[in-house]
Amino acid sequence: MLKNQLKIAFRNLVRNGTYSLINICGLTLGMASVLLIVTYVNHELSYDQFHNDADRIYRVSETVPLGDDVKVIASTSYALAPKLRIDYPNLENTTFFSRPQSTDVFHKENRFFENRIHFVDDEFFEVFDFEFIDGTPEVIQDVNTIVINESTAKKYFGERSPIGEELRLNQFYNGENVSLTVSGVIKDMPANSHFHMDLLIGLKTTEQYVFQGMGRFWGWDSGYTYIKAPERFDIESFNASFPDFINKHVGANTTWLTYFTRKLTEIHLESNINSEMEANGNKQDIYVFLIVALAIIFIASVNYINMATAIATKRSKEVGILKTLGATRAQLLRQYISEALLITLIATLLGGFLAEIITPSFNSLSGKTMEINFLDNPDRILYYLVAAIAIGLLSSVYPAIYLSSFQSIQALQGKVSGRNSLLGFRKGMLTVQFSISIFLIIASVIVYNQWDFLKNKSYGMNTDTTLSFPIQSGDNAERFDVLKSVLESNPAISRVTSTNRQIARDVNNQSRIDFYEPDSTVEQMSLSTIYMQPGFLKDMGVKLKEGRYFFKDQTTDIDNAIIINEAAVQLFQNKDVLGRGFRMGDVSGTVIGITEDFHFESLYNKIKPMIYVPQARVQGYVTLSINSDDFSEALAFIQNAWTDFDPNRGFRYYITNEDLKNLYSGEERFLNLFTMATGLAIFIACLGIFGLVSFSAHQRTKEIGIRKVLGAGTFNITFLLTRQFLKLILIGNLIAWPVAHLFTDNWLQGYSYHIGFQWWPYLVASAVAIVIAIITASTQTIRAASRNPVDSLRYE
Repeated sequence: MLKNQLKIAFRNLVRNGTYSLINICGLTLGMASVLLIVTYVNHELSYDQFHNDADRIYRVSETVPLGDDVKVIASTSYALAPKLRIDYPNLENTTFFSRPQSTDVFHKENRFFENRIHFVDDEFFEVFDFEFIDGTPEVIQDVNTIVINESTAKKYFGERSPIGEELRLNQFYNGENVSLTVSGVIKDMPANSHFHMDLLIGLKTTEQYVFQGMGRFWGWDSGYTYIKAPERFDIESFNASFPDFINKHVGANTTWLTYFTRKLTEIHLESNINSEMEANGNKQDIYVFLIVALAIIFIASVNYINMATAIATKRSKEVGILKTLGATRAQLLRQYISEALLITLIATLLGGFLAEIITPSFNSLSGKTMEINFLDNPDRILYYLVAAIAIGLLSSVYPAIYLSSFQSIQALQGKVSGRNSLLGFRKGMLTVQFSISIFLIIASVIVYNQWDFLKNKSYGMNTDTTLSFPIQSGDNAERFDVLKSVLESNPAISRVTSTNRQIARDVNNQSRIDFYEPDSTVEQMSLSTIYMQPGFLKDMGVKLKEGRYFFKDQTTDIDNAIIINEAAVQLFQNKDVLGRGFRMGDVSGTVIGITEDFHFESLYNKIKPMIYVPQARVQGYVTLSINSDDFSEALAFIQNAWTDFDPNRGFRYYITNEDLKNLYSGEERFLNLFTMATGLAIFIACLGIFGLVSFSAHQRTKEIGIRKVLGAGTFNITFLLTRQFLKLILIGNLIAWPVAHLFTDNWLQGYSYHIGFQWWPYLVASAVAIVIAIITASTQTIRAASRNPVDSLRYE
């Protein structure tokens, strides 16, 4: 029986070759795209799950009030972890590791710049499960040793064991060269880890140089703190105890600092706060891609349903003969479902093969390193086949029930019942298809507009020809005037200045400042702080709202003056701020200027209340402007000047405009993936329209011939066969527009700065849908309308 059903199914597949090909192509593309999207989503959801006790590991982060707002920071003070160990002995482990450090690292003739060097404490490998290839986790406790990952080991030592070998870190501790012995090698941290390290140095080695005395500074966010909780630990009570903990260790009635925890497995998708170690994903984007995957497979399934029901009348005599010969409705149901499953099986195999082929290109678009790899994942094959069978069954149920419901006599006469309801069903499905397509086009346009907005929005200062580089050491800072004079000797280079933070990076410095009221009362605030050479604001084209800039060539403002931004002024509730006295630690002076708000940080962050403090000594990042059409020539001059200035350190630079654009690479990847998925969904929908128009033209061949004999032109007949789609598109707009508005408005709220409401993407989406539908339909209707009416009238 099964053999005969498959044989009949295959014959019908061949007999209706055009429509079978449309269904197979649509389902193949649908299965391939859904497989890739689901693999991507699964990869995003798998972050940090490889740790054995991932569900019991939490990161401790902090919040700092900024007026009516709050700054949420992933990093914490070095002082936190030791106190947690004392006050919470029931915690299984507590670990701290530093922010990433960078320097040139040498081994004999090999020299590489490393920017993922971390200081980790003794409990790091007790919290996190990173596998050792050589050595044991205990080696991190040894003094003057270093643990490296597998890639770093191969880079410096090739295939031989690095254990016992020395690596020299150039001017790493207080300008000194430090030699460390390799004591362990770990496997590269998995791609689905929310942080990655290449070189790990134990805190016992570094604390005497770097962290000495830092246990007293609760405001210095020098690294990251994680805890491993015991089984059945009450994390809510733990969070609730932080105020008492802070009052005990930081100071009574402390209001400028609070702590909270975030589960390790939630960090990648649910934590996009200041000072994240790496760019995290976005849970909202995961939902978007799942919706798109469902939309694609829905459109492909609707194509099958519409095509199957469209050719129902063509198969009515077949049903009548089978019923006359004794076939039961159950047998007919099995027959038609087997046909659908055969098509689905072919599409599933082709889809899996296609997904494997395009995975590298998909990885390039998504920035991930995913593999489908069915051979190494038999469970994935099972899930894929189960999903395919489910899709096949769901797609075939309605057409099978409809076909098997024909009465024998009516079927043999070609007078099948329910044609009006069937036509209404097909129109309903097409309307939903159009609605989804219009929705996806609108969303794609708005996603593009937001990305373009972030990429091109003015930062409120001159970034067009700006280049910056780190000064890299205290010794370089002391003698920077030598380099500055060389740079300024080149007429193409101007505005050489510096700040302690890199432009477009998070500002984590917080300063508590006393501002004096006119009545001599004191108002204390905690504000983000940027230290800079006096000429920075003026040189960078930052506009003043009131007051003056720092004196550029005088030191009279050093330790005596600050400038604040408009956001900080808002905290004073419209009181006069210019000229107000202040005290910040041992420094006191006057507010001499107020800048217009400008974006020193990325556009992900709202402009924070900030103060700008002048410093005579060069700060961490030098910024200069290149006023030349030959940018490469000026850059080569700067590189040569640096090599003469510090031959022991490589030159690391950032072209500000390019650096800013790179900040939004995540949005660009999301845009590319979303646009690709939208294009696939629309193409699959077009396949369905093509098939239905082709079938409609085929069914109405004689009608077309008669109309032509009576004088109808090609345009009239084309319009006759396509106007039904235009009506459905208009209805689809009524459904898609409000849904698209709600979706995109909610998505845009995730950005501190975003585009406003725009009408034109909705109009463009509707126009595109109409044009695509007309072009797709016209390819068949024009062909049918152009046939000789004699041939059409002879058609049987």
